[in-house]
Amino acid sequence: MSDLTTRLIRIALVVSLLVLAVTVMRLTVAISVPVALAVFTLMLAMPLQRGLVSRGLPGGLAHLLTLLTVGGVVGLFAMLLFWLGQAVVTQAPEYGPQLDRLLSQWNQRLTDWQGNVAGREEGFEVQAVIDFLMSWVPNVFRGLYGLLGLGVLTTTFFVLGLLETRGLAERVRRSLRPATARVLMESMQEWARVLRRYALARTAISALTGLATWGFTWAIGLDLAAVWGLLTFLLNFIPMLGSFVAVVPPVLVAFLHPEPWVGFTALAGLSAIQLLIGNYIDPRLEGRILSLSPFVLFLSVIFWGWVWGIPGALIGIPLTAGIVIFCRHGTSTRWIARLLEHGEGAEQAPEQRAPEHPPDTGVKGEAAALRGPHPPESNP
Repeated sequence: MSDLTTRLIRIALVVSLLVLAVTVMRLTVAISVPVALAVFTLMLAMPLQRGLVSRGLPGGLAHLLTLLTVGGVVGLFAMLLFWLGQAVVTQAPEYGPQLDRLLSQWNQRLTDWQGNVAGREEGFEVQAVIDFLMSWVPNVFRGLYGLLGLGVLTTTFFVLGLLETRGLAERVRRSLRPATARVLMESMQEWARVLRRYALARTAISALTGLATWGFTWAIGLDLAAVWGLLTFLLNFIPMLGSFVAVVPPVLVAFLHPEPWVGFTALAGLSAIQLLIGNYIDPRLEGRILSLSPFVLFLSVIFWGWVWGIPGALIGIPLTAGIVIFCRHGTSTRWIARLLEHGEGAEQAPEQRAPEHPPDTGVKGEAAALRGPHPPESNP
C-alpha cells in the first residue's frame, strides 16, 4: 500500500470520527451539555479548591466552601434575572396606551394606502398583541423546565467531578504512559489558566458594554435604563450573538416614546456601542488571550451553537481554545493548532515558548506530581 493511499485512509477515518462525534453530541444533548458545562465550571473552580487545601483546610471543608462560592455566583446571576423580569413586568402596563396609539397609526397608514386592511374596519388593538404574547406562555414554561433540568444535571456532574479531583494525577499516571500522562496534565493546566483569563476578560467586556448601554439610555431619557444595562451585561456573556440580541428590547421600547427621535437615536447609539466593543475591543482582547483569529472565534460560536444551542454558543470559544491547546501538545496534531492559532502563539511550538510561572493552583500540582518521579521524555 502506497504512502498516498495510507494518508487518504487516515484522513477518511479522521473525518468519519469527527462526523460521528458531532452526531453523538447532537443526539445526546441532554447529557453532553450538562457534562460540558460542569467541566467548564470545574476548571474555573479548581484553583479555589486547591488554594483552600494548600492553606491547611481539610479537603471536605474546601469542597464545601468551593460549592458555596460557585452556588453564590450562580445565585447572584439568578437574582439579577429575577429583578430584571420583575422590573419589566411592573413597567409594561404603562406602555399599553402608547402601543395602542402606535398600532393605530400604522393601521391608519395601511388603510390609507390599501383601503381596508384584510377587510377590517377597526384598527389593531393591544388585546390582540397580548393574546399573541400569551400564546407563547407554554413555550416559556417548557423552556424554564428544561433550564431547571439542565441546572440540576450540571450541578450533579460538577459536585461529582469536584470530588474526583483528589488523586487525579495518580489515576492518570496508572492509566497512561508517563509521557502521555504528563502531556495530558500539562494541557489541562494550560487550558485551566486560559479559561480563567477568558472568564475575567468576558466579564470585563460585558460590564463595559452594560455600563455604556446604561449611560446612553439614561442620557436620552429612555425608561428602564438600568434594566437595559443589566440585560446587555448578561447577554454579552454569549459572545458575538448576545450583543445583537441586546439591542432589540431597548430599541423597541424607544420607538414607543412620544418623541420619534428617541427611537432612531437609541437604534443608532446602541448599535454603535455594540459595533465598537464587539468588533474592535472584544475580538482583539479575546484573540490575544486565546491566540485564536477573529474568524475562528466567530466560527466557534456558530458551530457550537448549532451543536448545543445557547449553551454551546456560551462556551464554544473556550471549548475551541481547549481543543487547540490539546492539539498543540501532540506531535501529530500540532498542525491543527497552527492552522487555528493567530499571532505569535502560532509560530512557536510548546517547547520553544517562554516558560510561565502561574500560581501553584488548579491542576499545576497534578502536573508537577507527574513530572517528579519520571525523567524527561519526548512527547508521544
